[in-house]
Amino acid sequence: MNQPEVAVTSGRQRVPAEEPVDPTTADLETIILQLVQQDPFATIMEMKRAANRFSKIAPVSWWQVFSLLRKRRLLSRRSRFRLIRRQF
Repeated sequence: MNQPEVAVTSGRQRVPAEEPVDPTTADLETIILQLVQQDPFATIMEMKRAANRFSKIAPVSWWQVFSLLRKRRLLSRRSRFRLIRRQF
């Protein structure tokens, strides 16, 4: 049976994935920020796996995701959740 693609779950209930960013026009930062918006409680490893699934340009490393989150001050799950709350 074909199941719909699912978003990052963090061990919680599986949620259907939203339409991913077009990987040919989006850079890594855009992909990661969209993943943060979909699931602010996702781990860096889960974001890395999802980014590798969406990005067709080059493999994404754990350190790339970590440094991008650090640059945007989104390393803690608390700060990611605050980002989402500010957007709504």
